[in-house]
Amino acid sequence: LEGLSEELNKNRNKLNQYLSGIKAYDKSILESNKQYRILPSVLRKFSELKRNIELTNELYSLLQKRYQETEIQEAGKTNDLNIMNFAEEPKVPTGISVFSKYVLSIVAAILIGIFLLFLYYIVMPTFSGVEEVEYFGLKVIGNFKAMKIGGSGLLDEKKYPLILKVNPNSYEANSIRYTRFKLETLLNIDLMSTERSAKVISMASVNKNEGKTFSASNLAYALSVTDNKVLIMDVDFSKPEQSKYFPDAVETPELEIVNSETRINFKRKKVSRNLHIIDTHRISENLCDYVESAVFKSFLEDLKSEYDIIIIDSPPINGHLEPFLLAQYSDFVIFVTNQRKTIKDDFKRALKTFRDTYNGPILGILNFTYDDLKGAIAERKDAA
Repeated sequence: LEGLSEELNKNRNKLNQYLSGIKAYDKSILESNKQYRILPSVLRKFSELKRNIELTNELYSLLQKRYQETEIQEAGKTNDLNIMNFAEEPKVPTGISVFSKYVLSIVAAILIGIFLLFLYYIVMPTFSGVEEVEYFGLKVIGNFKAMKIGGSGLLDEKKYPLILKVNPNSYEANSIRYTRFKLETLLNIDLMSTERSAKVISMASVNKNEGKTFSASNLAYALSVTDNKVLIMDVDFSKPEQSKYFPDAVETPELEIVNSETRINFKRKKVSRNLHIIDTHRISENLCDYVESAVFKSFLEDLKSEYDIIIIDSPPINGHLEPFLLAQYSDFVIFVTNQRKTIKDDFKRALKTFRDTYNGPILGILNFTYDDLKGAIAERKDAA
C-alpha cells in the first residue's frame, strides 16, 4: 500500500505539471490570436501608405513639368518668343513603316548584287587580254569584239550573225578578216593546185557559250569568200547550232553523202559555191566509239579530197572526250576563249590534257564581250 501510495503521489505531481503546461499553451494561443487580429489592419495601413507615396510622386512629376513649362514661357516673354504648342510624348513609339522597310531591302539587294558582279568580273580569274592567253604558250590569231546587248549583238543567244555578210564594213568584220589572213598564212594553201588535200582545223572551247560556234561559222564564211573551198562539220551532237548560222543552206543531189554506216548519218548542205556544211542527221550510239572507228577516218579522208579547209566544230571539253579524239585528225586546234566566261584554271587543265594527247600546233581566239555599245567604242579608241 505504501508503494502504491508513493506512486500515486508521483502521478499527481506529473498531472499538475501537464496542467500547468496546458495553461501556458492556452495563454500563448490567446496572445497569438490577438496578434493575428491586428495583422489585417497593419496590412491595410501599409497599402494606404504605399498608395500615398505613389500619388505624391505623380504630383511631384506634374509640378516639375508645370514648372519647366513656366520657365519656357518666361524665357519666351523675355526674348519675344511665342510658344504655339508643346510637344507631347507619343503613346506608341515611332519607327520605320513597312513600306519603307521594303524599299530599303530592295535598295540593299541591288547594292549587294552590284558588289557581287564587281567581284565576279574583277576578282574572278578570267581572261582580260590577249597577253594572258599567250602566256599559256598559244599563238592568238584573233580577238573579236562582240556586244551582247545593243549594237550588233554578236554573241546574243538569240542571234547567229555572219558578220561579213550582215555588216561587212564594220570593225568586227575587219577583225575577222585579219584572223582569216593569219590563218591562211599558217595553212599555206595553194589555191592554184588542181589536187586538193584539205587542212583540218578543230575548234575547241572549255565550256559552252564561249563563242566557239560563232568563231567557227564566221571563219568558215570568211575563208570561203576568198575562193577557199570550205567545209564546216558540226559534230557537237549535244548542242548542234551550225544550221542556225546558215538557215538558207539547202540539200542538193550532188552533195548527198552515201553512207552505209548504221550508227550515224550526216546531211551535207550547200551554203554557197565554196561553202558547205555537214550536220547530224541521226545518232544511235556513243559518239566516241564512232569517232575512233576506221569508218569515220575513211569518211574524213574522202572529204579531204574535195575541200581546201575542213573546220570541225567539236563539243565543249568539259564533260566530253570527243574534242581530244577529233584533234587527232586535225592539222591545227584553235582554242576559243571568252573574256568573261573562261576561267584560267579550267583553261589550263584542258590545255594540259590537249598537249598530252596532241602534238600539233594549238592556236587561240579570244572573244571580248561588252554589255553595251559604249564599251566597244572605248576599246576601239584605245586600240587607235
